[in-house]
Amino acid sequence: MGRKIMEGTVLDAMKISRPAKITNYISYLESISNDLIFCSPYLNAAAKTSDPVERLKYVVSFVIGSLHKTIIHCMAKAPANPILGETFQAHKADGTSLYMEQISHHPPVSIYSIYGPDGLYVAHGCGEPSMGVGLNTVNGYRQGLTRIRFKDGGEVSFTNAYMFVNGLMMGKRTLHYIKTITCTDHTNGLTALVTFSDDGSGRISKLASAVKNWWNGTKNSTPSDHFTVNIFREQKIEGQNQTQTEILSEGSGSWLEYVQFDGVVYWRISDKIEPWNSDEEILLPSHSQSRLDSILIKAKEYDKAQIEKERLEELQRHDAKIRRKPHHN
Repeated sequence: MGRKIMEGTVLDAMKISRPAKITNYISYLESISNDLIFCSPYLNAAAKTSDPVERLKYVVSFVIGSLHKTIIHCMAKAPANPILGETFQAHKADGTSLYMEQISHHPPVSIYSIYGPDGLYVAHGCGEPSMGVGLNTVNGYRQGLTRIRFKDGGEVSFTNAYMFVNGLMMGKRTLHYIKTITCTDHTNGLTALVTFSDDGSGRISKLASAVKNWWNGTKNSTPSDHFTVNIFREQKIEGQNQTQTEILSEGSGSWLEYVQFDGVVYWRISDKIEPWNSDEEILLPSHSQSRLDSILIKAKEYDKAQIEKERLEELQRHDAKIRRKPHHN
């Protein structure tokens, strides 16, 4: 693997078969559930409000509040690559249910659905990870939208965060969320745009900017984990082929600390959150936590885990070929 990275022959990290010893015991599919863990209470609150601006504030808090969860869970090891046909299901005490499945091998596509308590909302999403590997970096995001339909008929969608990891092979390892996240209220024509302080520009550009700031006696005082949020409506100017932007609310925060809008804090990292619970479910044999390679990795039996991991990968390639064959009645 290291040789492939050095030679530049690996462009997509999801196509790398990592050794079991450097793989986390949770699978990629299960890690997505951490991205959705703040559905309670934030999507519940979004469903109950009749104010569309307030609804977007809660959706943004749901998205931002979850960003740190998988990182903490996986620490320095990436989750296990998903297996075709793998599933994950869980619930919360308030009645929220989550269902997920890996439906494609190459490209690796995951689908997921959340059903809120008392029919407050239903959310559906589909994601394909796109990860690029450099000599000492990895970057990417999960392509696809999550679309939420609320009980009152309102509909909101959001994109996923783009991340950049430095220090992959040497030096201090750091992770940053970069660029933007867009939440769109399709019913009311509103948008919430989250902009991270790290714009995702190249490292050379950042070095040049740092030299320029040093030369001018200034420095960038905004930490890379900070972001700003604007909730706005774009309206067409009558009689002109132009639009004007009306800012309805402004927010800011840190994905490691808090989210605030107009001086009111909506999420803090210290807030307690109920975890997903799979213990009482009638689980399918394909459930992520039933993967023998993951069980063996968790037990630190890496040699046995490697054998099982290779068996699953070979089975996956066989299943993928069958799915591609035309079926005749």
